Amino acid sequence: MAVPTSGTLELEELAREAYYGQYGGNATTYPVTGPIFLYDLVNGGNSAGSGMSYPTVNTSCLPNPADRSSTVVPTLTTSNASSITTSSAVSGGTSITQGSAAITVKGIQWSTASNFSTITGSTSDGSGTANFTSSVINLSPNSTYYIRAYATSIDGTGYGTVKSFQSLSLPVTGLSWTTTVSNTCNSTPWVISAGNQTIRYNVSDSVECGGTCSSTQAGTATATITVGSQATDLNLDFEGVGELQDSNFEKIEFKLNGTLVAKAQAAGGNLGCAMGPVVKTFVTNPPYTLAANSTNTLFIDFTTNDGLYHKNAYYQVDLSFN
Repeated sequence: MAVPTSGTLELEELAREAYYGQYGGNATTYPVTGPIFLYDLVNGGNSAGSGMSYPTVNTSCLPNPADRSSTVVPTLTTSNASSITTSSAVSGGTSITQGSAAITVKGIQWSTASNFSTITGSTSDGSGTANFTSSVINLSPNSTYYIRAYATSIDGTGYGTVKSFQSLSLPVTGLSWTTTVSNTCNSTPWVISAGNQTIRYNVSDSVECGGTCSSTQAGTATATITVGSQATDLNLDFEGVGELQDSNFEKIEFKLNGTLVAKAQAAGGNLGCAMGPVVKTFVTNPPYTLAANSTNTLFIDFTTNDGLYHKNAYYQVDLSFN
């Protein structure tokens, strides 16, 4: 059956014609009709040169682009920075509207560049239009930072007004680190950040847990802290992930001016390559008072104690001062 030249054109049959070469029924021989030109179908006649004459397609049901709703990105307001310390602050977003589509993610971005040519860090604080609070972290002391709230939907990302704040200066006149490494699998396991207030040891994965390391991994780090004319308090916080096989591994000790103040080790549990939080012990609870005009050392001694059952293990140490 050829494509009819009068009456109603059926979309399913047009598709059959395009695929089988026959309008209506199953194909037995083809092509039955000449090629179908879209121009002819929409406008009628054979002005496209097909030699065929088709009824004009009813276009009244086609969507009008002018009727299509315009896309609108979310809007929101950036909260002023608060609870500012030497290495962190608090911000967030308020007065949030979703625009033309639901918000899938929202948070805070921060940068040392006012135009956000580089983004230092960001948070992800859920979806929807509820107000949110974010922690701005890993800041360097006595530095200017720019913050802006953001909210993203399928139609784009909206930003709050850019605001700025200054992180606090350290109440000590000097904070520096020296490190040693005993690790044939990674020559740079220590990572120092946040203006020397954060230090981290990354453990390479062991062979039986999918990695390539079969050696003991160890190292030391010594912080030299110089205090000015006023005494200050040192706060020590740390976290770690260690093996859940045996407990005498992923061991760390902290000594302040030669005195043991804290330690930790893996939790153990005969679970092979399973990992979990380390078991922490504070021999003396922080904060620790550092006398005026003094020079102090915080010594960190870490070892995996063997080359087995390590996967994504680490220790991270955060210092702060009051």
